[in-house]
Formats: sequence, structure tokens, C-alpha cells
Amino acid sequence: MQYSFGRGIGRYIQDTAGLGLDGQVDAVPAGFDTAYAAAWSISYEHWFTEKWLSNVTYSEDLAGFKGGQPGNTYIGAKYLVASIWYIPFRNMSIGFEYVWGERKNVDEQRARANRIDGLIQYNF
Repeated sequence: MQYSFGRGIGRYIQDTAGLGLDGQVDAVPAGFDTAYAAAWSISYEHWFTEKWLSNVTYSEDLAGFKGGQPGNTYIGAKYLVASIWYIPFRNMSIGFEYVWGERKNVDEQRARANRIDGLIQYNF
């Protein structure tokens, strides 16, 4: 489990990193103000045998809104991932995961996305 919150920390939250949501210049009164951000996640990993395991993770984040941003500015998201892994022998993993996400903007528009990923990994 993890929870982070504070002002000016948008760069440290994965979904908001690089979006410039750490702060904003206010016209009236003139000045600079840091934006509030919060994020949390919870994960569970279960080993069925020495070769099979699964993971489930859910998270949400929220970017503060101070006014004056365009309607399509990111304000929050939800994320769910469930995966299953097979380890046929040491140093090799085969995994499949389902990912669901939802984004919300300042103007209340929302969008959802789903995907399925596969991975074969070998560690030298």
C-alpha cells in the first residue's frame, strides 16, 4: 500500500509527471501557487506454486485544480491491473496482464481504456 499527497508533488506521481501540474502562475493576485496532488495504490501478490503467481493492483490519483486551466487539463485517474505469471525455470518468466484505466479532466470529460499485454522475460 502507498499514499502520497502534498503541494507541488505532481512530478513525483507517475500519471502527472511531466504534465506541468506542480504549480501555476496566478494573474489575480499576481503570484505563483503550488498545486495539490494525491495518489494511492494497493497491490496484492499471490504465489499458487513455486512456478505460478498472480498480481492485482488498483490505484487512483488526483491533481489539484486552481482555476484558469483549460477544460481538457488532467485532474485524476483510476487504474486496475491483474496479471498471471509462469516461471518455467530460473531466470525466465512468462506473463499476461489485463489493464483498465479511466482518466478524468477538469471539464468532467472521462475516457476509459482496456488492454491485454504479454511478456516473455529472461534475466541473464
